[in-house]
Amino acid sequence: MYHDKQAVKIIATLDGVVALKSTGRVDLLFKPLGVLETLVRNVRTFVEQGVEIKAYELHLPLPVVSMGSDISTYYFLLNDGSVHAIGDNDRGQLGQGNLSDYKKLVKVKNIGRIIQITERKPIAIDEKGRLWRWGSSIYWRPDLAGGNSNREPYPINTFTDGRLAFIVANNYSAALGLNNGEVRFFLGERGGLRGTGKSSSQTDSSKYLLVPEKSLWSWK
Repeated sequence: MYHDKQAVKIIATLDGVVALKSTGRVDLLFKPLGVLETLVRNVRTFVEQGVEIKAYELHLPLPVVSMGSDISTYYFLLNDGSVHAIGDNDRGQLGQGNLSDYKKLVKVKNIGRIIQITERKPIAIDEKGRLWRWGSSIYWRPDLAGGNSNREPYPINTFTDGRLAFIVANNYSAALGLNNGEVRFFLGERGGLRGTGKSSSQTDSSKYLLVPEKSLWSWK
């Protein structure tokens, strides 16, 4: 129903759909809740089989190179290495160091120059190899020896040997792929998601969930 030859990636959430175009611009379909008219431009209408759909171009300061989502929150990696977000913030997903409601596009605070973000959940890698996490699943911080009630961004691990090929995530787990084919998992261990052969009872600590561990699986 949405037709744009420049579209290179589409992500769906509970509130709607976002489409990233080769130009670095982003279209919002079924405009998400909380997005004000001042944040969009170039509204276009599509009619497919009698159904009218509007595409709202999100007004971002720079071209977008990648994007991701977390239930009702969108993330956009801009070409200067900054990450901007819009949507719900009930678990600190917007990376502002609080749980306040924002009716605008905000820049994720206090993170490095990002080179890669995941399509699911707010997880990012900066140019120094630091693995950043914020929002849900960052309830524990080593430097605080305990809780992180504001869910503010924190570099949960450093991977600086230059062998990192990619990072992926879903609702329960995340994985790092190394250039040699090795896979390292962190976060969830439901049903043996890490592929280490350990039982879930051996991984019942917040500290452990932030440590990328070598899996028995490989990606090539």
